[in-house]
Amino acid sequence: MQAYILLCPELYLQKYGKELILNCDYLMKDIRTEGIVTICKLFISMLRVQPQYSIELLHPVMISIIRNLLDDSDYLTIKQIYLQVVTRYFLANQHAFSHILEEVRLENSFQRLLSIWINTMPNVTQNEDKKLLAIGLCSLLIIPNETIHENFSAIIINIYETLCDIMRQETEDSEEVDSLIAALAHLYQQVY
Repeated sequence: MQAYILLCPELYLQKYGKELILNCDYLMKDIRTEGIVTICKLFISMLRVQPQYSIELLHPVMISIIRNLLDDSDYLTIKQIYLQVVTRYFLANQHAFSHILEEVRLENSFQRLLSIWINTMPNVTQNEDKKLLAIGLCSLLIIPNETIHENFSAIIINIYETLCDIMRQETEDSEEVDSLIAALAHLYQQVY
């Protein structure tokens, strides 16, 4: 399915998207950790290649993902993948994300989500995933919200630690560069 989504997202998602999301939502209620991770990676792929249409498709499942995340009883692996889906969704459309938080109808949902986000980030081991979460935190900083202001220092610390993890210096005389981008550029130079 991921291959179809990557190769022809418009056609595949328009034809099979709603049914796919319904089946995934059903499966996520009674599936192991590995299955949840696989399904969430599918959602992330959808949000990467066709963000605006995926926002509409993922709306029903996002409510359950955020509720499960706020329940704070899942394994760390599931929390991390849920946070990645939530961050991609937030980065694709902040307005739709705020509506999802309203629909969750849990007290202090944004405050609890931000707390989980901040506390889970140091445990993320993959630099690409950590960078995504840090970009999401950077995007939160422009929103005038008391919860964000109260957690400003923790947000900045997480962003700074992520930068320290991903920035590398090729030689002593060179500037620091994003190692994730530098690795791609190096690979590109080898191919061509």
